Amino acid sequence: MKDAQEPAEELLPRRTLAHLEAHLAVARDGEDPEGVHQVRVASARLETFLRLSSRRALRDDLRWLRERASAVRDLDVLLAGRLPKPFAEWLAAERVVARAGLIEALESPRLRALLDAWNWVPPLDRKRAAHERRRLARRATVRAASALAADATLDAFHAVRRALRRLRYAEEWLRRDASELKALQQSLGELNDVAVVRRYFAACPRAPECGEFAAELEHELARRVAKARLVLARAYPRADDRGPKAKSRARPR
Repeated sequence: MKDAQEPAEELLPRRTLAHLEAHLAVARDGEDPEGVHQVRVASARLETFLRLSSRRALRDDLRWLRERASAVRDLDVLLAGRLPKPFAEWLAAERVVARAGLIEALESPRLRALLDAWNWVPPLDRKRAAHERRRLARRATVRAASALAADATLDAFHAVRRALRRLRYAEEWLRRDASELKALQQSLGELNDVAVVRRYFAACPRAPECGEFAAELEHELARRVAKARLVLARAYPRADDRGPKAKSRARPR
């Protein structure tokens, strides 16, 4: 629902900022893991707001906050799954370090300055936002084409998922239906979940104790890559040979 005090041609970030500030306290408390997740989500939404206004100021600070929250969130998700005991024990120790990094960020002057600085960020003009949204849509199409290439790496799938996330948030800032983009992003997120497990497993010094898990992990990764390629090919049926010039109906709005 539109804010009654918000001009029709301007978009304001105050609700997302309020959401962020409310969950900073939850993340600091540490009892509910949803607090950390919502800090990450709100930071990403605000970063997209700045992209839609073509502003670079504060984006690095939001990325810094999101990365600190993501480090904890990723480990929370991993530890909620079924893992070999040696790997889980190592992850639990890594989470202690990540949690300390997040607390340091939440108590830092940099965070307070970031929040205060939003008092000076002007409203987003709807026409400019719509223009920037088209640029984000073109970028998502290009990223999809890269991920659909025969030699695509996991980094290519991560890049298209990130591009889709920004495009989805752009649509939501413009109060458009982003349900298709959300579903596509979530499908690619299933691949990312396994890729994150693999990344941590590769760094785990106790990985040699978990040989059977390693084989299962590679099998699951291959399965999810195949699924992600199928989902992307359906959403971007000609991205592989037409790139950013694909018709708008061939990609999610």
